[in-house]
Amino acid sequence: MIHLHLKINERPVTWNTFYSGRHWSKRKALRDRWHMLALAAVMESGFDRQLPWAFVGVRMNIRGKRHVPDASNVWFKAIEDAIVERGILQDDSPEYVRAVIITVRTECDADSLEFVLADDTGDITRLFALNGDSG
Repeated sequence: MIHLHLKINERPVTWNTFYSGRHWSKRKALRDRWHMLALAAVMESGFDRQLPWAFVGVRMNIRGKRHVPDASNVWFKAIEDAIVERGILQDDSPEYVRAVIITVRTECDADSLEFVLADDTGDITRLFALNGDSG
């Protein structure tokens, strides 16, 4: 079952962007912005339960096929931290985040990042339809 599905309508950040020779203050500002976007998305969803644990799904939606990052390059740490801060998960350690499924989709109308908490990886893969043609 999918418990929470957030979508942040911003161009997703990659680890390369996050660490690309930026001063720590720029990284902090980027992290704080995405943390705030995630908190706003959680509050908008109305989700207010604590889950004992979850599988995490992350999908980076990139419009077009130019400059598409590798799936392993998707940065979502600030969203995970916001989920913990809101009390949805007690922590982001392996005891509470059992696994993470990451995918990148280019067949979309706009850039965005989706973040899902589920108790079954099959629900995440079906939602994201890992071939990229759904959602």
